[in-house]
Amino acid sequence: MKKLFYLSILLFTACATTTKGVNKDPLNLAITYYNRGKYQKVVDVLKDRISSYIYTAQGDKAEYYLAMSYFKLKDYEDAILEFEFIVNNFPRSTYREKAYYFLALSYYKNSPIIERDQKDLYTALRVINEFLSEYPNSMYAEKMKSLKEKIRDKLSIKMADVIKTYYNLEKFISARLYIKLLRKAYPNSTGENLSYIFEGLILKEEGEEYSGILSQIDTTRIPGKFKKYYKRLITAE
Repeated sequence: MKKLFYLSILLFTACATTTKGVNKDPLNLAITYYNRGKYQKVVDVLKDRISSYIYTAQGDKAEYYLAMSYFKLKDYEDAILEFEFIVNNFPRSTYREKAYYFLALSYYKNSPIIERDQKDLYTALRVINEFLSEYPNSMYAEKMKSLKEKIRDKLSIKMADVIKTYYNLEKFISARLYIKLLRKAYPNSTGENLSYIFEGLILKEEGEEYSGILSQIDTTRIPGKFKKYYKRLITAE
């Protein structure tokens, strides 16, 4: 019995020492939390200690796990700050390419509804172009190109929303100007598809023939807020 008792004590001490050794370094503890999906705990562990890692061999790793945890928590503004720090301060880091991708993705996700200013989308495009210039053969290159197309499509819808505003104000000359600009800037986009709706509506308002426009509209690419304009176009008066 005594032998079993002492053996239990030794095993408990060994386990406690091992756990203590793992948890002694906040970064190791943070990574453990991250792998368990406890992202807020990662932030709680690292956010006030991150400066102590910056100029060490583990600086980029600490920044990466903090940035990714902010991203997972959908705190895109703080994620942007941390990803930018990696991109700008760790040029040789193995985390840099991934940080570049998630930086662009964070700007994309942080962008507001289309009625508001889309400066985050333009910043995301700049980040993507920088990345593709520096890392044309990266494993993230295709993901960046795909994200770029999503951003351009959202910006095309933003322009279509401007056209909608001019149409509602009956400023048809301005609406037509933006239709022309949209089609040149974002061909084959959702916004271009919407531009045909407003071109048809303007012709309809002016008593001109517009039936030919209908065949150019893809009804599967009409976002919800624009559907009433398509319905107005196809409704006989």
